Amino acid sequence: MDFKRGLIACVWLGLLACAAPAQTLNHHKVFGKYQQFVWLEQHGLPQNTVQAITRTRDGYLWLGTLAGAARFDGAHFTIFDNGNTSAIKGSYITALLEDRDGNLWLGCDGGGLVRYSNGQFTQYTLEDGLPNNTTKTLLEDPEGGIWVATLGGVCRFKDNRFTTYAKRDGLPDDAVSIMAQDKDGNLWIGTANGLARFNAGKFTVYTKREGLPDNGVNTLCFDKKNQLWVGTNTGLCRWQETRFIQPAKADALRHTNIYTLYADREGALWIGTIGSGLFRFKDETLSRYTTREGLPGDRVVAIFEDVEGDFWVGTDGGLCQLKTGRFQVFTAQDGLNPDFISAIYQSKAGDLWVGTTSSLSRFNDGKFTTFTTRDGFPAKHVRSICEDHFGNLWIGTNGGGLTRFDNSRFTNWTTKDGLSSDHVSAVLEDHAGNLWAGTHGYGLNLFRDGRFTHYSTANGLPDNFVRTLYEDRAGNLWIGTQHGGLCRLKDGKFDSFTTRDGLANNFVVSFFEDPQNNLWIGMVDGGLSRFRDGKFSNVTAKDGLYDNVAFQILPDTDDDSANLWVSCNKGIYRVSLKELNEFADGRIGSVTSFVYGITDGMLSRECNSASPAGWKTRDGNLWFPTTRGLVKIDPQSRNTAPPLLAIEQVSLDGAILNNRQTIEIRPGQENLEIQYSGLSWSRPQQIRFKYMLMGLNSEWVEVGNRRTAYYPHLPPGEYTFKVIADNGEGVWNTQGKSLRIVVLPPFYRTWWFIGLIALAFLGLGTLAYQIRVRQLTRAKVAQEEFSRQLIASQEQERKRIAAELHDSLGQNLLVIKNWVTMAKRFLEPDSRAREPLEEVATTVSHSIEEVREIAYNLRPYHLDEMGLTEALSSMLERIAEASGIRLLIEIDPIDGLFSSESEINLYRVIQECANNIVKHSQATAAEFFIRRDSQQLLVEIRDNGKGFDLNQILNDKNRGFGLHGIAERVRLLGGKEAIQAVPGAGTTITIILEIPNINHEQHPNHLNS
Repeated sequence: MDFKRGLIACVWLGLLACAAPAQTLNHHKVFGKYQQFVWLEQHGLPQNTVQAITRTRDGYLWLGTLAGAARFDGAHFTIFDNGNTSAIKGSYITALLEDRDGNLWLGCDGGGLVRYSNGQFTQYTLEDGLPNNTTKTLLEDPEGGIWVATLGGVCRFKDNRFTTYAKRDGLPDDAVSIMAQDKDGNLWIGTANGLARFNAGKFTVYTKREGLPDNGVNTLCFDKKNQLWVGTNTGLCRWQETRFIQPAKADALRHTNIYTLYADREGALWIGTIGSGLFRFKDETLSRYTTREGLPGDRVVAIFEDVEGDFWVGTDGGLCQLKTGRFQVFTAQDGLNPDFISAIYQSKAGDLWVGTTSSLSRFNDGKFTTFTTRDGFPAKHVRSICEDHFGNLWIGTNGGGLTRFDNSRFTNWTTKDGLSSDHVSAVLEDHAGNLWAGTHGYGLNLFRDGRFTHYSTANGLPDNFVRTLYEDRAGNLWIGTQHGGLCRLKDGKFDSFTTRDGLANNFVVSFFEDPQNNLWIGMVDGGLSRFRDGKFSNVTAKDGLYDNVAFQILPDTDDDSANLWVSCNKGIYRVSLKELNEFADGRIGSVTSFVYGITDGMLSRECNSASPAGWKTRDGNLWFPTTRGLVKIDPQSRNTAPPLLAIEQVSLDGAILNNRQTIEIRPGQENLEIQYSGLSWSRPQQIRFKYMLMGLNSEWVEVGNRRTAYYPHLPPGEYTFKVIADNGEGVWNTQGKSLRIVVLPPFYRTWWFIGLIALAFLGLGTLAYQIRVRQLTRAKVAQEEFSRQLIASQEQERKRIAAELHDSLGQNLLVIKNWVTMAKRFLEPDSRAREPLEEVATTVSHSIEEVREIAYNLRPYHLDEMGLTEALSSMLERIAEASGIRLLIEIDPIDGLFSSESEINLYRVIQECANNIVKHSQATAAEFFIRRDSQQLLVEIRDNGKGFDLNQILNDKNRGFGLHGIAERVRLLGGKEAIQAVPGAGTTITIILEIPNINHEQHPNHLNS
């Protein structure tokens, strides 16, 4: 069958979930031991007539009703019917069976046979070989064959093929209602016209002639002794040797329409009838349970026992669960009178004494002995019980004073005997043998040597309403009051503690001293307070405590690993003593508590306050009083199995998805809902959940018992949803259930789109970069060309000026010098005019030299006439002579290596460096090295002058033009320069130039000066 049509589009569209708890219809025990819970339509059941029940290995309870099948996890129902599951054609589900492979088979009235496997429903009908589309019951044989009882005979389904047996093959009738198989492999088949045994391909028929009460056989069952029981239209019978007999002790079943039978593991036979309710037959005793006693319907058509020993009963009035419960409750059915219990106390002899509103009971060897007014006990409400060192029992009553029971008679003291009040709320004997009696409104009484001594607020007692008394290990008497808080009697002195001292509440009702001698105080509306070293630490409901009422505090062990069990008006809750102390010490921020109530076996979750309001007996059991019976708890019988987990449904924008594969969320899809379930039938409604969406969350989300996770929007990515659960008692299934979720990004967030955009941006960036580089290159080329042209223009201008100085001014000065010389020839040796002419001649000679020097500096003639090498050597030698600085000059032959333009630039660079040494360095020596190899020209210039701060020079807008000029010319030469200058340590300039072309032999020629 098509999966999408059969499951996604249909099955899940009509799921119904219900969180309403089951109702307890009566407050007494069914068949003396079971507590009843009922689920109806208003709790989520699709319809109130439950015809088939089974529990599958994944933990679910499956129910067949007149309106489809329901899967139940203890808290919610999920419905499968012809409205949401295409394979279920008939709404009447008549039979359920899980086979050895984990497939669930559903029998339908008019809808054939349906198999549910791996989330898929598959239908089998007449077209597939089924003899009739109305199926009544199902059975699996040892070979794995599925037997189907129909209104057209019985058939066996094996290897995807039906083999049919009908009336023509020996069946007494084609209308088959029930099947059962014995240990020998015989198949027993009940029909509308008798019972047949099928073996080796042959039928043996039994009718009323063999003792059947009626030929209409409705149900079959084999008990623990392998006896066959048969239910018919008019009674019950058992196969014995050669015929059927009706049990003598079951006369009430004669002429009763027996519809279903079930043999439980204890050997009891459960009998469901049409109109006569439910019967239980055990040890030849027949018990009946009908709507008069609280059964939801007298038409009982399905009975099932689960692995916990609880019974599920399908009626026409709803689903009924008969549960043994973890807690055992004793009520009037067990001998108590009445069910309203107050104080509890265990004597040294081991008897458990129970106080009620009108009697005193002793529980011993599983039986109650009750004492009333007929036995001399004052018919008053028991509020407190204790035992003295003689073994006498002392009872405080509400209105009857103080009573002593010495195991033979009752002796009573009232106000007439000196007691301050007849309303005695607390009784205690201390280690010194003093008997203390607290009263309601009249303070505290000390009874010793037959006399009462009264203490009240006038004597230091904080309040006259005494609720409880307690003696700690140090011998201090602690008094809990109703309005005045806590009081300690120590060394004959009363010390009071109230909310002003840090106590959580002034209404104190219980005490407990832990192994570390911490005193825990239970209050009404105050939770728990720890008293240590004169200081109080409080734990309340806001800190994780279930309730702020603590009628009684009982430990389940005597060491630090104890759990404290606390009673209140809303049940009994458990909390770790270790956690309480850690919270009180400030080491943790909250505590975890677990509450127990109706679903755990209590007939009422309302506990009572008394003194004491609970007791831990020597066998380790805990006893608490309630308004409907005495509750016994074995604290060691907790469920230690973690719950099973299932992810039931995943929906996206309201559409149901297949949760057995990765969930894929496409762009535009938003609202994701994940429904999950935990299965632990001991406390199904107390299961707590945590979930995490790994990839989005780093911490667990604690959601209590909520069973749906909501994600309205998830960013693109890959996630894993994981849910874990606690079984309701602190045992976690940490492996959990997981679901992979992939959120696809929109196209503009996909890798290929982002890649294209990145490539586009990269291309645009590259293009912009290239354009910018071209612009900068053109600007650089233009700048270099401009610099080159500027320098060339400067050099040309220098050359022109040098020529004009040499050819014009220099020649004119030379003419003047010649005229002066000629004039001197015409003068007498002693002529007075000779001296002025000598001065003129000398001045003119100096001027000619200066003109020549200026012209040389503007354009050294050696560069054009003798080459770059000689020009540099000459220039440096002249500088050395003029400055007096000792120069070391080493120059390799470099003529012809560069263009004339480059030669003049190199010349100017070295000239500028030399001038800077002369003008600024204050050096006494300098070195000029110009070396070449096959590819590079290396220029190194060093001096021993004062040096300078290079950064300061370069950043000074008014200085550094010489260095900038050097750098500009080196850049035009295509070279690199490096300047190392240290103030006070001289300067070194290094220049490296690439030699463009070398077309001649290298002949090193070092010049030294």
